[in-house]
Amino acid sequence: MFRPDLLKGRAAFITGGGTGICRGIALAFAAHGCDVAIVSRKAEHLEPTAAEIRALGVRALALTGDVRDGAAVQAIVNDAASSFGRLDIVVNGAAGNFICAAEQLSPNGFGTVVDIDLKGTFNVSRAALPHLKTHGGSIVNISATLQYLATLGQVIMIDLMLAGDNVMVLGALAAGLPPKQRKQVLGYGIVIALVCLIGFALIATQLLHIVGLLFGYYISYAVGLMRWRFSVLRAKRLREAAQAGADEPAS
Repeated sequence: MFRPDLLKGRAAFITGGGTGICRGIALAFAAHGCDVAIVSRKAEHLEPTAAEIRALGVRALALTGDVRDGAAVQAIVNDAASSFGRLDIVVNGAAGNFICAAEQLSPNGFGTVVDIDLKGTFNVSRAALPHLKTHGGSIVNISATLQYLATLGQVIMIDLMLAGDNVMVLGALAAGLPPKQRKQVLGYGIVIALVCLIGFALIATQLLHIVGLLFGYYISYAVGLMRWRFSVLRAKRLREAAQAGADEPAS
């Protein structure tokens, strides 16, 4: 679909790039000629993916760091930009979550997820901004659509996605810049994108446009609800028919 050298000469910085969705993004970028720096708190998550990236003929950096630590993030972003000589793409994919009922989620657990998912996105984007300002670039924030419908055991992510949407989609840099600074970001030619993913849709299609993804989510929900109601009604009628037959006198 794309030219093999589409991203040749470009450099990307991907948090959470050693595993999951962001591992796939890192390998796809590398397959199109992009040098890639992947970041995780654990080195064992990085080295196998870094080796695969290098096997595709591009440079790879495996950087350990915690996106919650602003100073550490600044250091590893600078390291990547210095090693590659530039920085063109930032993908914020580092995330954490506790799947549990709201009453079982501690304030510390809630704060930890906010620190990783929301503040971590800001820390990385802010650290990368001086490098992206040189010749423009792209910041891609990986999100979810759990906030559009109630999702069992996901109160933290629903709150977080609502906060993230309200901040990021309104044009602020990852966690909200003042209007003057926001105009400066736009003036540098930096594109900020929010990519929403749903597990079952991603598995089924691998790549969906956000509009199609949301449409499919609601359609699937509506169809599932209709089928459930039909099953309930059918079971009720069968029980009524069985009861009516049992009430008939034997001939």
